[in-house]
Amino acid sequence: MSPVATRAKLHVAMVVFQTGYAGNHVIMRFALNLGVSKLVFPLYRTIIALSVLAPSAYFLEKKERPAMNTSLLIQFFLLGLVGITLNQGFYIFGLDNTSPTFASATENAVPAVSFLMAALLGIEKVELKRRDGIAKVVGTFVSVAGSLVITLYKGPTIYEPSQRIMDQSIVNGGSEGEEENKNWTLGCLCLMGHCLCWSSWIVLQSPLLKKYPARFSFISCSCFFAVIQFFGISAYFERDVESWKILSGGEVYALLYTGLVGSAMVFAIQIYVVERGGPLFVSAYLPLQTLVAAVLATFALGEHFYLGGMIGAILIISGLYLVVMGKSWESQALIIIQKDVLKTDFPEFDLVVANIPYNISSPLVAKLVYGSNTFRTATLLLQKEFSRRLLANPGDSDFNRLAVNVKLLADVKFVMDVSKREFVPPPKVDSSVVMITPKEVKPDVDVREWLAFTRTCFGKKNKTLGSMFRQKKKVMELLSLSEVGITTNASDVVEEEGDNRVLCLDTDASVFKERVIGILKSNGFEDKRPSKLSHGELLRLLSLFNQAAIFFHSLPMDLHDY
Repeated sequence: MSPVATRAKLHVAMVVFQTGYAGNHVIMRFALNLGVSKLVFPLYRTIIALSVLAPSAYFLEKKERPAMNTSLLIQFFLLGLVGITLNQGFYIFGLDNTSPTFASATENAVPAVSFLMAALLGIEKVELKRRDGIAKVVGTFVSVAGSLVITLYKGPTIYEPSQRIMDQSIVNGGSEGEEENKNWTLGCLCLMGHCLCWSSWIVLQSPLLKKYPARFSFISCSCFFAVIQFFGISAYFERDVESWKILSGGEVYALLYTGLVGSAMVFAIQIYVVERGGPLFVSAYLPLQTLVAAVLATFALGEHFYLGGMIGAILIISGLYLVVMGKSWESQALIIIQKDVLKTDFPEFDLVVANIPYNISSPLVAKLVYGSNTFRTATLLLQKEFSRRLLANPGDSDFNRLAVNVKLLADVKFVMDVSKREFVPPPKVDSSVVMITPKEVKPDVDVREWLAFTRTCFGKKNKTLGSMFRQKKKVMELLSLSEVGITTNASDVVEEEGDNRVLCLDTDASVFKERVIGILKSNGFEDKRPSKLSHGELLRLLSLFNQAAIFFHSLPMDLHDY
């Protein structure tokens, strides 16, 4: 599919997204007019969304979902509390006291508030000497000012519709009575809390997504905990059984729309567009939601337009576009860093496209793969011979320590060969382009121990492991390293003997050698060669050695040790 067609699909997707979510404001207002419980309704809505998202997560991410642990469960619980429970709670109480138009308008502050929080936490960089930094800061303040106008100034009615699509019998009362019962200031404050929770959710989920990149599973887990939280809150405050009943077809329709469209569909489209167009593409369409919500609320519910809301909406939309333009200019900014690439810390980056000096290929690839920066892909022009070694698999004649170390944490893909005749002046060797993509799920292994282990095994990769570890020099070296490893991890390998703590260490080299060979024999590794072993087999062998208090590293390593 051409880039133009792909971009067109993103535009269509965002129009559907914003139209659907604008309808969510109107449908929620309609449901409130029907008298639904403001605590039970979001519980049912989240259950419906979870019933759609959970099966999608199970089937679509079955092979790539990381293992769950206690820390992740706690983080999902907190994100469900902030991003769904409190978020929707503030929203529904705010909407009940304002209107769909204003609820939609205040949500335009979310990108600016998210940027402000990200900047304070150091996630977003702000350069006040550049136009992109100035635009982001000014846009944030303008958007916040718009939110304050909506909150503190209602103003006169500037437009009052003469009729509504949903008649009086459907909405249980006239428009004038509804307006009199609204606490505008309380409603706006709740909507500000809604925006703050939504912004916090966006900012706080960013670091968690790096550790748990399965997005559908991420959302499903958050929804699951939100269901539990909503149920607890509703069970405590809503003691009237009637509040838990669905009494009309209108309530059923409202639940289905808000659950399937307002939650499940919106999440799915947002993930699709963010992955392909980026967050700025999503943010740029937020003002469309305000316009659609205003039109729908006017004709469907007979809502009034107020001067304060109009002024605030204009300020919020203006501030939003300043932030969006600032992000756009930031992405276009060129920053030149003239330093030794192996000695300097990398700034944050997403993509690498480079023609690097061939003499630093190995340490630079190691720095990219084993460094602290999280990136999407690195496309590199390398010496052809080096790229072949990097691409080699177990059993290939070129399979080596470089390939086994890099492919532990990343996938390497061949792109194309480049002849030396393509350069002027031509170099002495041919080149190849490869693409390195970090793996989403990385093995749980001590990196220094792994690198020292592969250095030992691949020193003579075609010898059997049995003959390699029978060499006296190798045994003495390993014994010395294991002494250091045991001393460092003494709490794990000590025994009590009266009042004395005695290290479980074989000081006799022959006994130590028998222990090493015994591990190889009993697990079928004695006659195997390192160049034929897969990552899984190498990781298992290292684990067996470590469990027997046999260690391979003692000192910190530099890039040239990779």
